[in-house]
Amino acid sequence: DFKSKKISKQKTIRISISLVICALVMFIIIKPDLCISSVYNGLSVWARCVLPSLLPFMFFTKILTDLDFVSKITNKFSKVTKFLLNAPSISAYIFFMSLISGYPVGAKLISEFYEAGVISQKQANKLTTFCSTSGPLFIIGSVGTAMFLNATLGYVLFVSHILSSVLNGIIYRNCYKDNFEKPFNTNASNLNEILPNSMSSSITSCLIVGGYIAVFFMIIDLANSINLFAPLNSIFSFLLKPFGVDINTANALTNGIVEISKGCSS
Repeated sequence: DFKSKKISKQKTIRISISLVICALVMFIIIKPDLCISSVYNGLSVWARCVLPSLLPFMFFTKILTDLDFVSKITNKFSKVTKFLLNAPSISAYIFFMSLISGYPVGAKLISEFYEAGVISQKQANKLTTFCSTSGPLFIIGSVGTAMFLNATLGYVLFVSHILSSVLNGIIYRNCYKDNFEKPFNTNASNLNEILPNSMSSSITSCLIVGGYIAVFFMIIDLANSINLFAPLNSIFSFLLKPFGVDINTANALTNGIVEISKGCSS
């Protein structure tokens, strides 16, 4: 019965996703100009604001990771994360890697260490509450400097981002309790392979980011064209009216919930 219910649920999810995709394809056919313009704008934001700051940073942090430099530094903080967040020792490594590399490195590492048996499922759940963060070059470089033309604002946003992640970890410190602890080792890569592997990995990651930005720019613009977010915009503008938030700013906030680059651009 459980297996049949699981299969039935997966089938329902697949059908629902298929219907949404069909609707998007129909919108692309009906409004090709809007879709082309949206994708172009998304790629433009990616090329002007995201790529210049993301590529070099990802390249150099990947080299540091392959040299096994990060793990040596984060080992010093394992006791802090254990005391403050009640998390396994490896959480310090995952948290710092997520901070310097940005999405989706934290979630990817959690998945890899869980599959390798280094952390339990409960610990993996706990780590997701504070180990999936954006990187400094996106927040400071792309958002603060390139979009808002204010590097100081970028630093304020980044510090707020870090503190909110740590606070979230503290809030969940007594949830998903598990004393499972397995030693972990990160191995340095072959020196001859570090440079080409780092460049290949960085370029691939940046292209993937650009693809997501372009597609979600289009989805958001299609949703806005049929006022799909209107109810949510009204709620945000009403709740945040004391802070000077009007309907247009509320729409930017809604856009940002769906895709952060689009929200910042709006």
